[in-house]
Amino acid sequence: MVGVLKRPKHQPPPHHQAAMSLACIIPNPDIAGIGVRASIYAQNLLAFVPAILFLSDRELTIEELESMGTISTSILITACALLVSAFIQAATFGLSVYHALIVLNLSWINNMNAVVYCLFALETRAGGSPPWKWKLRNIHFRELVSSGIVVVIGLAIVHLSAMAGLGIWIWGRVDEFGDQRQCTPYTLYVLFGKSVSVVDKSLRIGSLVLYSITAIPFVNLFLFFLLGWATSYIPLCVIIFLCLPQILWKALVCLFMCWLGCVPCVNLYIPTGRVKYYSTLLFSLIIEIIFIVDTELMIRRSADLVQEGGSEWTFGQTLAMLLLVLPLIDVVKESCKWLGFDPTAGNPMGGLTNDVEKALKRWGGKGSGEQWDAVVQSLIDWRTKVDASESTEPGKDIKTAP
Repeated sequence: MVGVLKRPKHQPPPHHQAAMSLACIIPNPDIAGIGVRASIYAQNLLAFVPAILFLSDRELTIEELESMGTISTSILITACALLVSAFIQAATFGLSVYHALIVLNLSWINNMNAVVYCLFALETRAGGSPPWKWKLRNIHFRELVSSGIVVVIGLAIVHLSAMAGLGIWIWGRVDEFGDQRQCTPYTLYVLFGKSVSVVDKSLRIGSLVLYSITAIPFVNLFLFFLLGWATSYIPLCVIIFLCLPQILWKALVCLFMCWLGCVPCVNLYIPTGRVKYYSTLLFSLIIEIIFIVDTELMIRRSADLVQEGGSEWTFGQTLAMLLLVLPLIDVVKESCKWLGFDPTAGNPMGGLTNDVEKALKRWGGKGSGEQWDAVVQSLIDWRTKVDASESTEPGKDIKTAP
């Protein structure tokens, strides 16, 4: 008796193999085009530049927060437009699972900077209160509304909920979603560099749980707050662990100096405030890089399924690149302000801004010692007198440091 040869389980049926060998996904450059992706990547990565500069002087002022809020608002508006376009296409012309997943990845990238801004804003307004206590009595809500922080928070909540709604729609009926269902079984989703089929049951259940939680307004943003603050304490614990030998050594030195009757002069400074802020930025940056890499890997590994035309330059990509101009100008402007120069002034002093006192205080924090502080304070006093009286000759009222 001749045995019947069975096809291995990991191989798809012959008609599916034929479908897989053909490009069956219609290209959509307005979603997956290089111009749209590059614009979103650049906007979100550039937003870290002013945040890092603002934190370098160990303080975060209200003006700096408002500047970060302007950048976050422009990113969120672009992100909401992308989601609206995805909803309209999915409900009318049709949207493949492949392109819908790209929209979700880009939405996660757009979310991270807004979440970081909201964390910084509430922390600064609440006077540094822990996130699980909040101390809402220290936050003046009228001031929040007038400062525009509530606008960014509202946009972030709306965007998170809308993104979660799209995610539930996709993963709830991934087999029936879109108008190109014949390609769905071969569509791959890249998670931490690993390719997973979109019809995988574990991936589907996990995604539904994640997006169901994210869909709840206010709860979604609060969960991001908790996650951000939890990760912000990890580097602090690592620093303390790494500094244990130094702490023990200085403790022994102190004991020895006390035994000799001398006054010890040893200090161990750990900037816990800045460590928390920088840790939150680092956490957000890592998440964005992971999504950027996974998105690019997903596009590359699914190239055989997409028909030709995805590389064509469209009006949507041009518009996305133009939207990059404003955030780029904001980043350059804030960087120049932080350095104490105004490139538009064109005066012989190199473009010193009117906010010279703030610039001097920034540079004052970079030095140490009473002599340095006296010099900086003398310059600040002299600048104050110059502003009060335009007739004051430069250098006339400068005090000599002791």
